Amino acid sequence: MIRTDSRRALIDLLGHGQAHVRMAALHLLSESYTDAPEIYAAIVEGWKRWGVDAAFTELPMLSYLPIPNDKIEDCCWRAGRMAEGQALTSPQSRAAGKLLEQLVMLPAEQLQPFLSRIESIKGRSKIFFRVDLDTLRMRIEFLDYSADQLARILDDSIDHLTRHRDSSEAFRRASAALETIRLRFPDYIDLQSVLEQGSGASPHHEMSFLMTLRTLIRFPQPGMAETIGGLLDSEDEGLISSAVEALVREDSLAAAEVLCELYPASQDPARQWIARGLQRLNLHGLSDRLGHLRQLESEPHLWLMLLIAETRQFDPQSAERLAADLNRLLSPSEMLIDSLRLFLTLHQREGDDRLRDLEEAFTEYLQRIDRGLVNRLGGDRHRTD
Repeated sequence: MIRTDSRRALIDLLGHGQAHVRMAALHLLSESYTDAPEIYAAIVEGWKRWGVDAAFTELPMLSYLPIPNDKIEDCCWRAGRMAEGQALTSPQSRAAGKLLEQLVMLPAEQLQPFLSRIESIKGRSKIFFRVDLDTLRMRIEFLDYSADQLARILDDSIDHLTRHRDSSEAFRRASAALETIRLRFPDYIDLQSVLEQGSGASPHHEMSFLMTLRTLIRFPQPGMAETIGGLLDSEDEGLISSAVEALVREDSLAAAEVLCELYPASQDPARQWIARGLQRLNLHGLSDRLGHLRQLESEPHLWLMLLIAETRQFDPQSAERLAADLNRLLSPSEMLIDSLRLFLTLHQREGDDRLRDLEEAFTEYLQRIDRGLVNRLGGDRHRTD
């Protein structure tokens, strides 16, 4: 499996004339951790064309927004300018807050030249309350430390956390030290062996394990998918959700293969988290795998989740299968409706018979759930009377 051209098409839809299409495309790009510089450029262009209040109305709610390294200066300027003189609840302020919040997630080495600028911007508005300057300063300070110094800080902080799990200072120091070791001294710590040891050997091992998984969500490392996938047989739902998040963050062929291979034998809650993870990946060849998994699934909710996952591959080769399965569906799903609308928007000019069949099936599905809603409302009124 390889990445599909549909991501490129989704980025193109960021310039679509309809706001809901733009926002739906941006949501999917964010959920899949798509790291393309064109996304930032398209957002800026959208703000110029439609205004910050109308271009991407739900941008402040996104969990991930890629800021290209060569746009840090521009991002600082926009965040400061957009928040100036604005109420905290204004679209401009909220967008500015998201920009700076995402900016400081970049590696400290990239942010070092802009520290004073970021400090100045944060002081201008309370909308930047999520920007933790103390942590940013620490991350930048650690750039001058040796690997051995950082390792001592990491070990001491983890030891402290084993006794005081709610110590935010120890957590910040451990996170910053581990990040710096990984990015500046990548061969110093074998993250794979830390995960393979698991979390049960000792309190220190448990905390090291959790910190390692967290850093892989923040900064993915190729080649870890199989090891991370081994965590999905846990009974700890928090651990399962973090492992799936790390696999989605890796955004690799190997990660998709691991999720597909583990799904059939998994039990809840892992099965549900895996299905959600598959909804967020977009890779060539994945649609057929999802169609096969759906044939094996007897639980209606999970079957629907896999249908949404396949729809979100935006693969015209799967249109016929999607249309056939859509004809069976009676239950309403806003996520499926949004995904199908985006699918048809992406391929609306291709004139493929399979796409016409899918469009007809979609129209009939909307009519079907409409009638079902009317019938239910009528029944409710009858019972009330």
